Amino acid sequence: MRLATTKGLFAHWDYLRGERAAPTRGDIDPAHLRHILCDVFMLDAQPWQEGRIRLAGTRICELFGRELKGQRLAELWFEGEREEVTRLVGAVTGGMHGLVASTTGETSAGRELELEMLLLPVRPNASSPCGAIGSIATQTLPAWFGRDAITALSTRSIRMIEHGARSRASFGRISSSAAPLRTRQHLIVIPGGRSA
Repeated sequence: MRLATTKGLFAHWDYLRGERAAPTRGDIDPAHLRHILCDVFMLDAQPWQEGRIRLAGTRICELFGRELKGQRLAELWFEGEREEVTRLVGAVTGGMHGLVASTTGETSAGRELELEMLLLPVRPNASSPCGAIGSIATQTLPAWFGRDAITALSTRSIRMIEHGARSRASFGRISSSAAPLRTRQHLIVIPGGRSA
């Protein structure tokens, strides 16, 4: 995890879950995320199925040039990657795994922007379905922000955070020193989550 937004959301989610695999929807208070809320989104999904965006922060919508509410998360990617993204969303919502992805957003004018996406599971409660909370952020906003929009994402790398013993390692140590459990093209699975 490279960006302050990603680290901040992960730290808040990690605090809320305590010893559980994931917090519930009711645990999440947007007021505690107000400094990064423009880069945060919520996903509604059934376990192991694709998710739809429940709400998305203003900066995320501005990057894509439209309101994203109701859209399938996988539809933000190029068509050739959507099946894999759908499978990974299922691993988050059904398997209670988290993921962090390095992506590239491409605009209709051919511009590119490096982005970091975090997706973390959220358990259901009495009034809300299960799903996920995530962020899509960039190091610096481009000069074309607000005038051109990302039409599709492509994935450079994905790191899954699996169930396991509670880890209090720093973000840098989690992402750089943990030995990968398995590799599949640009997918790397790392330990660092907890069991349900």
